Amino acid sequence: MIGPVTRSGGVAIHTRELSKALKKAGVHVVLYNSSFEGNYPKLIVNVIKIYKRSLGQFYFSITNRNAYNIIHVQASGGLPGFLNAITGVLVAKFLKKILIISFHHGDVVKFLNKYILIMKLVVQYANRFILVSDTQKETFIKFRLSIDNLTIVPNGFDSSIFKTLDTKYARKKLNIAENVPSLVNVANLEEIKGQKYLIESMKIILTARQDVMLYIIGQGPLKCELQSLIDMNGLQNNVLLIGVKSHDEIPLWMNACDVFVLPSLNEGNPTVMFESLGCGKPFVGTNVGGIPEIIINEKLGILVEPKDVVGLTNAILRALCTMWDDEYILNYAKQFTWDIITERTMEVYGEVLKER
Repeated sequence: MIGPVTRSGGVAIHTRELSKALKKAGVHVVLYNSSFEGNYPKLIVNVIKIYKRSLGQFYFSITNRNAYNIIHVQASGGLPGFLNAITGVLVAKFLKKILIISFHHGDVVKFLNKYILIMKLVVQYANRFILVSDTQKETFIKFRLSIDNLTIVPNGFDSSIFKTLDTKYARKKLNIAENVPSLVNVANLEEIKGQKYLIESMKIILTARQDVMLYIIGQGPLKCELQSLIDMNGLQNNVLLIGVKSHDEIPLWMNACDVFVLPSLNEGNPTVMFESLGCGKPFVGTNVGGIPEIIINEKLGILVEPKDVVGLTNAILRALCTMWDDEYILNYAKQFTWDIITERTMEVYGEVLKER
């Protein structure tokens, strides 16, 4: 299993959680971390990442070649995030191993416009190419990429961690007022995650009702810009940048909120969406990527177009006034537990092994 492990974000969570669930199911997993985090200049970090996804990955794969018979790469974009898939092709051809690639990138159109020739080669040489949504597959078809070896397996969530907790208990643990309507956003602080539109939305929301709190959890290059936007609009008392929290603490935040919000500009199949549903929380987000394939009705949440501040505002206000059926959300989420996603992944393994 090749993918990011130590960094934050959905692909890293997918790599870690799928590996753990596969081991639980009896699969022998050799895990290679294709990413790198450290308090070093960005140039050094990027050079190390490139090394880990090229020569480092090649060396690791060869030295451990007797320990596995399938190479499963968790890849994203742009080209640096897809480099481990390119190296995976070279290793698989050199060692005559089965190759499976999962592609998590949200802005598939942009990626294929830039790297269509590379993608054609990778798809051609992979035994299976796993996408996380039908939307991704439709885009691949539009770009005339071979669909014979494409299959869809969505992301999932750990139901042993992301489950319902008493809201009062969660708020007490986090020092959140018991009777205050609360929104939670969990995402890297990057342009594509759309937090600035959420902050702009909060400015309007607070003109309608002054009791709403927004907690933004994550880290990233937009931290200072987002804090400046909060300060400039005088939202310091209602919008808080919480910073990074451990994956084990995120369920507390999800259970403490009334509504989970993810106003992304692009997405593949965001892990946090499944995690919020697993906690029985309604999802307010954008109509992008694989999200509308999961949030299929307004018993689960409300979707708006990206960058639509007014639409987002109205959706949040409506969500805060809605009596949500927690049991309906929880029962729906059961089909996306890691145990179920692992079963589907192992079916793919079985198919390629039979074809071998």
